[in-house]
Amino acid sequence: GLALADRSTLWHHGALEEGLMTRIIRADDGYIIARNPLDVDPDTVFSQPVSREVLEMLHRYRLQPEELTRLNDGQHCVVSFDEKYGLYIVTEEPLGLLYRAWMENSLPIVLALVAVNLLCFIVFRYISNLYRRTQAKILFQATHDALTGLPNRRMLYDEITRTIEECQVSRHRFAVLFLDLDNFKRINDNFGHAIGDEALKKMAHHLSQNPECHLVGRQGGDEFIVLTPQVKEHSDIQRIVRNILVAAQKSVAIDHYDINLGTSIGVGVYPDDGDSAEALLRCADLALYKSKTVKRGQFLFYSAEMNDQTQRRLIVENQLRKSLEREELTVYYQPLYKPQSDEVTCCEALLRWNSPELGQVRPDEFIEVAEESGQIEELGMFVLTRALSDIRELNRQRHSAMQVAVNISAKQLLYSPIVEQLEQTLTRLSVDAAMLKIEITESVLIADFETAVTVLRQIRQLGVHVALDDFGTGYSSLAYLSKLPCEEIKIDKEFVQNMLIHRDDENLVQSIIAMAKALNRTVVAEGVETIEHLEKLTLFGCDYIQGYYISAPVPLDEFSHFLDDLAKGRSDEDL
Repeated sequence: GLALADRSTLWHHGALEEGLMTRIIRADDGYIIARNPLDVDPDTVFSQPVSREVLEMLHRYRLQPEELTRLNDGQHCVVSFDEKYGLYIVTEEPLGLLYRAWMENSLPIVLALVAVNLLCFIVFRYISNLYRRTQAKILFQATHDALTGLPNRRMLYDEITRTIEECQVSRHRFAVLFLDLDNFKRINDNFGHAIGDEALKKMAHHLSQNPECHLVGRQGGDEFIVLTPQVKEHSDIQRIVRNILVAAQKSVAIDHYDINLGTSIGVGVYPDDGDSAEALLRCADLALYKSKTVKRGQFLFYSAEMNDQTQRRLIVENQLRKSLEREELTVYYQPLYKPQSDEVTCCEALLRWNSPELGQVRPDEFIEVAEESGQIEELGMFVLTRALSDIRELNRQRHSAMQVAVNISAKQLLYSPIVEQLEQTLTRLSVDAAMLKIEITESVLIADFETAVTVLRQIRQLGVHVALDDFGTGYSSLAYLSKLPCEEIKIDKEFVQNMLIHRDDENLVQSIIAMAKALNRTVVAEGVETIEHLEKLTLFGCDYIQGYYISAPVPLDEFSHFLDDLAKGRSDEDL
């Protein structure tokens, strides 16, 4: 055959890749009969067989190819067996060369995979961070007020609970404060909601910077909640609350306005008023409500009586909603007596409520509840309709021209279509507008003087008369009185009843009557209960007298009998 061991054969002229080596080994004796490249002395290659271990590995490979791993250290081998000639063909490649080839061929793929993994990592990291930021934002929105950034009621509830747990261990006390801005509605009405929002932000910042405030949150609207630091004594809480109130009463500068927000505070103290967040918040809220009712701009601590009053108020509100359907409401009439002519030409319509569950409910109690619960307009329209119907029937029967006065609340005058309601009711009942007089209190002027004047002028254009009730308890300003389109002033009963006791009250009543005369206004004195009151007021020149000395408020039939008795008395005197 071909002498493969000869260097001149074509076998040795076939160039292999650098580092590769091919050998042909006889299977029977292990001699190498060919090698490429033949880079060593042929005598040393072909004269000796391969080692017994190598030959045994080649034999095992023929039986179990997967067991052959290497023939030489650091070499990767590819072996094939020629059955016809009984030869092993072994190709060896250095592992380093194999690794280098693998790297050269696989590096772009590896780099691409690394780039893809890195990109995926970056994307996933971004999504993860975005998710965490979104979660944090959602959590912040769920626990903080959107306008001021302060904690909301939910977060405050948790903080109060945590503080209670701390105080149970330390045996300290703390307070929950409800703060309400007294002038916030007026700020919104006069300066706009943008200024109102800015005022809330200013107050939030002001309270947050106050070292006396452990935590400040916004309840909603114009209400804030403050947690005081933990202290040992109740007197320390009083001092803290007083300092917070004084600081909150200061004016704030917004744009070019210097605005006094005004603040009322209700206080609930742990553990005196409750041992849970819900109880302390409720107590502070009740105290705030009572504080605003008694006197704005003050602080008030919770007391057990407030809870009883609140329960009573809820019962009154619920029963009042059913009172019209059950026909529990009636209208009474109290005469306005004219002493100069000894006659009655006008009366005041007064609402009375006899509840089967509550009995006789005081007007000042259920009227206040009606105003706060939004029922005042419905009650006001009931009184107006019933009073005009009754007086129309009374005048028809007696052939008289009795005038009736109906009270109109601030909410009715300022926030309901009162002019249209009056006009429609007068037209529907066919009552002359001159037979109706509406009475407003000075609280209407305090709420919104300009709007009140505009509405009252429209009412006067209908032919309806206007009276200013409880004069002396509110504005009592001559400048405003001169602009107000009213024809009558009613002196508050407190001044009338005290004028026989205090010289100052007597002088005040006399001055009011003189002032009203100078402004061409009619004067009515309320709360007249004795003959001494009547004589003194008649001497001062008071036009009308109203009070229990003349007659208590009575139903329509009794009022008619009163008029009969009065007319009979005049007839007897004439005789």
